[in-house]
Amino acid sequence: MSAPENDRQRRVGRPHAGRGAEERRDDALVSQPDWLYLELERERQRNRLLEERLASLVQSAAHTRRQERRRIARDVHDHLGQRMTALRIQLELLYPQCTSPSQRERILQTRTVAEALDRELDDLIRSLRSDSTRDVDLGDTLSRFVKGWSAQFGIAAEVAFSPDGARRLPPGAALNVYAIAQEALHNVVKHARATSVRLSVTHRDNSVVLRIEDDGCGFNPTYECAGFGLLSMSERAELAGGLIKITSAPGRGTAVTVSIPFTRSTACVEERTCA
Repeated sequence: MSAPENDRQRRVGRPHAGRGAEERRDDALVSQPDWLYLELERERQRNRLLEERLASLVQSAAHTRRQERRRIARDVHDHLGQRMTALRIQLELLYPQCTSPSQRERILQTRTVAEALDRELDDLIRSLRSDSTRDVDLGDTLSRFVKGWSAQFGIAAEVAFSPDGARRLPPGAALNVYAIAQEALHNVVKHARATSVRLSVTHRDNSVVLRIEDDGCGFNPTYECAGFGLLSMSERAELAGGLIKITSAPGRGTAVTVSIPFTRSTACVEERTCA
């Protein structure tokens, strides 16, 4: 190849190489922000898909829970409900056959307990079949329950609410407070040998605080194993994002304090767990 041809190729090639370098530099300047934008957009799309998937899973889980609750309600009605009715009928038939006053008194007491259990089963069935917790009135519901509990077991009991009562409570929080109070009173009957109980529901910061105090025999919470009742209360409080504290000592009664937050996010979680 002649020298003029080499010179011509060098002259032609240099501008071409220069343009390629400039284009690469320009591409580098432009492509980096574009790449970041595309990555952010992909991340937004992934987040949207995850949120839609999560919402779908929550909805599916809620539907499954509703179906399971209705199945349990049917089983309770068909089996326990019918047996409770049969028991009450048997007590009704047995009463006139007894001539001993003490036996009649015992039958009447047993019939009273059976009637109370029957009512509680009806309440349980209604709550299991309910699809909504928006109508929960904690003040009225808890007061009626404590009054009936006191009359049934002969233990003096009182309920005190803060001035604004339970109106500020989200439905999920109200159900958790009510269920924990029920379990605490059941423990009083089963273990405490108490003569009086006091329940209070107050508001502290952004939480509702339930406190149940009894004058029973007490126990040592450090060394004595927690029964199923205390574990159930602890689990309910934990599911609602709350805390539970047990204060007791032998011969000095027991105090159960439960603090449950009722922020918007916690309320949503509570409604899903209680639905």
